[in-house]
Amino acid sequence: MDKYLPDVVVPDFDPQISSLIKSLNIDVCNHGRFTIGFRNGDGIVYRKIRVEGLGNVMRFTQAVPKHGYNDELVDQYVMREGCDAIYSKI
Repeated sequence: MDKYLPDVVVPDFDPQISSLIKSLNIDVCNHGRFTIGFRNGDGIVYRKIRVEGLGNVMRFTQAVPKHGYNDELVDQYVMREGCDAIYSKI
């Protein structure tokens, strides 16, 4: 699943996120067990992706901070807003 939430502003940096997903060869799928969310500048989750496989998750979570994104759920073992990780632009 790669879903944009309805009626939520898509930020200017969203193409960078799409490029990261593609360049890292992340398998985004409807049946993925891990849900990753992205916040816009207003602090609202505007996009969610579902990812299958620990390798995909690890590749993504290790690469994204290098591009200026922060995971607010790092070192937490609970979901928030239906997401295992939520990234926002630093």
